[in-house]
Amino acid sequence: MKRNPKETKSGGTPIHIKKPKLEKQNDEGHHDSRKEKILKSKSHNTVQERNLIGDILEIKSSTNDKGYMKKTNTWTRKATGEDAKRLSENSNTYDSGDETQVSKNSDMIENKTQSARRNTHRNQMMTEKKSKPPQIDKVALDFSKPSVHDGIVLSVIHEVKGHVLLTRTFPTWNMFAYTEDLIWWLSQLRPGRLVIMRIQKTGSRGLQKAWPILRALGSIMAPYLPLQGLWVWVFVVQGKSLLESFSFTNYHDRPLFTLQTHNFLSLTVPSNLAPDNPMEAHRWAICNRLAAMGSFCDPDNPMPLPNISTEVPKQETFVSPDVIPVVVFAGRRIQYLVYTLEKLFKSRGITSSPILVIVGTSMNTHLPDPDVIDLLTLLSIPYRVVKPLTGNFTSGIHSFLFHFYRSAITEAVSYFSWAHQIAFLDEDVEVSEDWLEYMHHTLSLLHKDKTLYCVCSVGSMGGKDPSVIRRGRLQPSWGFMVTKSFLEEALSLWDINATLLLYDSFLYEKVSRGRECVYPEVSRARHYGIGTNFEPFIHQKHFLDRKIYTGQPTQMTPLQHLILEKYDKELRFHLQSATPISREPCAPGFFPNASAEDFVFYFHLGNLNDSYSFEWTILTECVGLWAYNTLGMHQGVTELLSDKGYSIYFVGVPASPFSDLCPRNYTIWTLKDRDEDFIDQQWSFVTSSNSPPNHNVFTFKNAYSHIFDMDAFTTEDLT
Repeated sequence: MKRNPKETKSGGTPIHIKKPKLEKQNDEGHHDSRKEKILKSKSHNTVQERNLIGDILEIKSSTNDKGYMKKTNTWTRKATGEDAKRLSENSNTYDSGDETQVSKNSDMIENKTQSARRNTHRNQMMTEKKSKPPQIDKVALDFSKPSVHDGIVLSVIHEVKGHVLLTRTFPTWNMFAYTEDLIWWLSQLRPGRLVIMRIQKTGSRGLQKAWPILRALGSIMAPYLPLQGLWVWVFVVQGKSLLESFSFTNYHDRPLFTLQTHNFLSLTVPSNLAPDNPMEAHRWAICNRLAAMGSFCDPDNPMPLPNISTEVPKQETFVSPDVIPVVVFAGRRIQYLVYTLEKLFKSRGITSSPILVIVGTSMNTHLPDPDVIDLLTLLSIPYRVVKPLTGNFTSGIHSFLFHFYRSAITEAVSYFSWAHQIAFLDEDVEVSEDWLEYMHHTLSLLHKDKTLYCVCSVGSMGGKDPSVIRRGRLQPSWGFMVTKSFLEEALSLWDINATLLLYDSFLYEKVSRGRECVYPEVSRARHYGIGTNFEPFIHQKHFLDRKIYTGQPTQMTPLQHLILEKYDKELRFHLQSATPISREPCAPGFFPNASAEDFVFYFHLGNLNDSYSFEWTILTECVGLWAYNTLGMHQGVTELLSDKGYSIYFVGVPASPFSDLCPRNYTIWTLKDRDEDFIDQQWSFVTSSNSPPNHNVFTFKNAYSHIFDMDAFTTEDLT
């Protein structure tokens, strides 16, 4: 490693703080209109002194007169000499070794005019309170209706330069999915980065799953935050907690809700080491301007740069029909993309599969993200930039994405014109190490069995046996493979004015024509990201908890058992061996106690295409299956894998060809002719089963002992 003399500059040149980057996948994000104030250094310093200059961090989380939150994050470069002394005296801060203590009177550094205005405002409010009851603006103070811009705001600061590398908001006032996304982003942060987390308006309600992670990172107060409290926490990744504070909000008065924190921080001295390898230098240039890049930017154990073939066979060149090209759809979310590519590089057999990344453009600028292009250039991965073929996006970003996929699939078919099949991934989908082995195992079946149209990678709910492969009516979910002929068929039917907004739904509803997909019992792919076509509750309940297979290579179901005739024959045998049960699925005690035998339950289903059957919706909501259509069924039969070791087969009568197995004296479950009270009772059970978890596991009654007894906090407290 060589020292790079250009790492730092001496002298009194002002250091300008970069504007916080917004979430790159959100092309319509809102920029903070308030300009950051930069306090310029007036004196000249040596290189060493300049590197050790500290920063004064001022954070405010407050509400305006109408009760809405507004953000003020001001980073100012600390001046040296007399300026630094004056700032230190005015802020009543003093150094004690390596620690910085902050006086309660630190708000004295605020502008006196602003302070006087606040005092006047408070006095007026107190006078109004004494004279008459306050007139509360209920709409303004309605914390039950936060927006996607409210929640936990995560800001990542470069520990040497002080630049804001990332600003991202997680709507953790929602109980579902966003906390897992927050945990993922925290796990991708590079050690040593300076991190600021704060609550914008409201955001503690959905943090329960993140408590152990936040505690491990150094937070003391996170598990005890009130539902509508304000919170600020500053810490160093894998380092120490520098500042943490919170306050309550008051619903019964009309005060200016404000949480102000001040801390004197010192930036890290740069190492001034430059890699000898130009590719590694390119990597660290990317890492110095981006945050949350995971192992790609790990200074101790960085992700190895891939050694994969980038050559694309020509049309006239002989290519084995077993080669599976992999296409990755990418947008502007580079952190997701680099993580997905890292997982893909670890999939066994990837060196023999050509990869193409198809990059979308911004809906507003029609340009790709330059950081994404820079990353793909470094990794030597072929890419193509495409944009939708039409400019009429009647449904905004949803229409834009729907037609992007049309353009992307068109490009994939053209680029891999020699291929017999293509596998697809989105940029926020991770795959198992045996993902390609699973694809190769099912490849010949996909071509031979004309009742199939795709190979899916997402497994069954509650699946435990990684060797089992099933088949059913599915839409091509994350990490799927289809034949080239199917793609050509889809493009011929893909109307440029189509009203559907989800491309996978389009492929299933308009192109599959009753054909099925094969899928593993244990997932080989997992959708971990948060995107546009996303519903928090559904994603949390049905997908986030499905873990991908991480074990050793396994012998998968022989293909002859997946051919339709053979599969139906074995399914009929299992149904005949199962014990019929007839009881209310929404009532307590529906699931039998632990048993070695399987069970079968018959319910009313008019026809196999009745995707929105009322009986199916109520039934599946009560037992925990996918309730939004009949996806996953095979010939009107769905298998539920119980955590007690048995299976329950749900058979739709009379639609299923297995209806003849229903006993003559069996009462088929139906909602027909049921009174309204009974229907309301079923919906009541569905609602209670989908209620969010209890947030108030911790209260301030036990907070004191936990805060001051550092060993008292355990994961058992969360149950």
